[in-house]
Amino acid sequence: MFSPKKFGDRLHALRKEQKLILEKFAEPLGVTKQAVGRWEKGERQPSLALLSKIAESYEISTDYLLGLSDRREQSQQGEGQEYSPKLLSERMKFLRKQKGLTLEQFGVEIGVTKQTTSRWETGLRQPSLEMLAKVAEFYGVSADYLLGLSDKRERM
Repeated sequence: MFSPKKFGDRLHALRKEQKLILEKFAEPLGVTKQAVGRWEKGERQPSLALLSKIAESYEISTDYLLGLSDRREQSQQGEGQEYSPKLLSERMKFLRKQKGLTLEQFGVEIGVTKQTTSRWETGLRQPSLEMLAKVAEFYGVSADYLLGLSDKRERM
């Protein structure tokens, strides 16, 4: 289950392992040191694009960062793939239909409205990190898979 505190703690630990000060961690992401500091404190969350960039840059799974797994390694299948909002939408729709659920039924299962799930599937909106984690848990797939960073569905 996603926890902003756990995400922040893992991000902080990753930065410290790399021996990077806030500025040096933030710079390649194109954000301020204050933004990274807020992520680490659990006050804010990065976008899905930035989450993916962190995972790719430091070769760590988004499942680990989101607290869905204790395994840090990225899936090797689909190596070098980048975050794709379009693929996220397509995969969410595919998984919902594969389960035989309507937009409304899926929304009820994860605690959002039919309109929200529709916006995710059409690419008009993107889920928060918490909602991404809920979707991954509900379907039993990795966040890396949903984000297009891997073609491997299973969590590591």
